[in-house]
Amino acid sequence: MHPSSQPSVLAVLLLGLSLLAACARWAYRPYAYSRHCAAVEARIDRDRDKIDQIEPTGSDRDALRWYREDLADAGDDLDNCRYGS
Repeated sequence: MHPSSQPSVLAVLLLGLSLLAACARWAYRPYAYSRHCAAVEARIDRDRDKIDQIEPTGSDRDALRWYREDLADAGDDLDNCRYGS
């Protein structure tokens, strides 16, 4: 390699590394580990568990409706938590 080509190789290498770092930051956003998002995910799990318990018995349709509505609301809350309003 000629000495004059070394700066351009270095510039390309630095650009590549900076793009890689930017992609890594984008892929692993802090929202995935935030407490608020984790609480919303736990709420979704609880709602799904309750729906699975109530649905087969056919009893307590009001509770079943409430859990289904809350599950939909929790999905919206999770989107807001992850991506903002």
